[in-house]
Amino acid sequence: MVGQTPPPYHGQAVATGILFEHDWTRIRVRCLRMDYSRSTDEVGKAGVGKLISLVRLVLRTWKVLRSLRAPVLYYLPASPHFVPVVRDIFYLALVRPFTVGTIYHFHAGGLAEYLARHRVLGALARWAYGQPRLAIEIAESVAGVGDYLGAASQVIVRNGLEVPVPVLRQPREDGMVSGLFVGSLRQSKGIFDILRTVRLLAERDVPVRVELAGVWVSEEERLRFEAQVTEMELGDRVILLGELIGESKWEAFQRADFFFFPSFYESENFPLVLIEALGSGLPVVATRWRGIPEVVDEDLNAILCESGAIEELADAIKRFCTSPEMKKSMAEAARSAYLAQYTREIFCDNMESAMVNALKSGEGCRL
Repeated sequence: MVGQTPPPYHGQAVATGILFEHDWTRIRVRCLRMDYSRSTDEVGKAGVGKLISLVRLVLRTWKVLRSLRAPVLYYLPASPHFVPVVRDIFYLALVRPFTVGTIYHFHAGGLAEYLARHRVLGALARWAYGQPRLAIEIAESVAGVGDYLGAASQVIVRNGLEVPVPVLRQPREDGMVSGLFVGSLRQSKGIFDILRTVRLLAERDVPVRVELAGVWVSEEERLRFEAQVTEMELGDRVILLGELIGESKWEAFQRADFFFFPSFYESENFPLVLIEALGSGLPVVATRWRGIPEVVDEDLNAILCESGAIEELADAIKRFCTSPEMKKSMAEAARSAYLAQYTREIFCDNMESAMVNALKSGEGCRL
C-alpha cells in the first residue's frame, strides 16, 4: 500500500492513515508512506524536494517489491492536475512492471474528465495507469474513471472514520445559532458564498454565526475574504479558527448546531468532513454537488441547495433557527446515519473484502 498519510490533513490522507493503521486479517500488507507535501499549501505543486521524494519512493518501493512474492500494488491516484498526474505517470511506469496487479483507490473526482481533455497527457496516463485489477471508487455519482482506465473490476466503497460520541448541546445565552465549515479555504469550497449567506441572514435579523476551520490555499484569497468580512461588517458573525486537528477539531464540532458546506470544488467527491458532521450529530446544509448527495440524506439529516443559490442557503439555515424540533430530529438522524454506514470498522471491513476479492480473482496471487 502506497499513499499519503497526515500531515497534511485532508480527506484522502486521513482515509489512507486509517488503512495503514488497520489490523489486516485476510491479507498481508506492507505500507509505504508518500512524503511529497508537509503542509496543505504544498499539495499539487512542483519542487525539487518533491522530485527527490519521488525518486526515493521509487527506490523504497522496489526494495519492498523484491522481498514479496507476487505483490499487488495498492495506490491512490492523483487529483486532476498536471503536476500530480505527471508524478503518477513517472512512478507507475517504473513500479508496475514489478507487480502482478494494481488496485487503485480514487478519492479525488474528475480525473477521467481531465485526462480526456489533454490528448498527449491522457495517452501517457492510460499507458501508465491502464488495466488495473481493481478500481475502488467512493461515490456512484462520480464513478467512471475505472472504465476509462480499463479496470478488470470496479467497486464502490464509501469512506468511514471514527467520530467521538456527541455531547448534548444546550441553547446559547446570546440566542445565536452556530454553524461550522471545515475544509480547505478556497473560493470553490464556497467560503465566499458563506459570507454572502451570513450577510443576508444578518439583514433578516436571523441570529447566526459561522466558524471556519482550515488552511488558506492562497494569500490572495485570504486577503480578499478578510476584506469582505470587514466590508460586510461580519466580524462578530464569521470567525476564522485556523487549522484544527485532534481534540480542538472535535470541540469545534461539539460547539456547532449545524454544518455548512456550500462547496462546488472541482475535485470534490465524497467529503470526509460530512461524515465527521453526521457522526457529531450535526444537521448539514450543503450543495447538490458531485458526491455530496450520496453522503447525506436530503430532508432527513440535511438540506441541499443548488451551488451559489444564496437565497436557498439562507432559507435553509433560517429553518433551523425557527424550528428546534426539526433541528433535534435531523441531529438524531445524522448520528444514526453515521453509525449505520460510516464508522471506521465498516469502512475497513469493506475495503478488506474488496481487496480479498480482487486478489482471489487474479492468477499468481497468494492470500
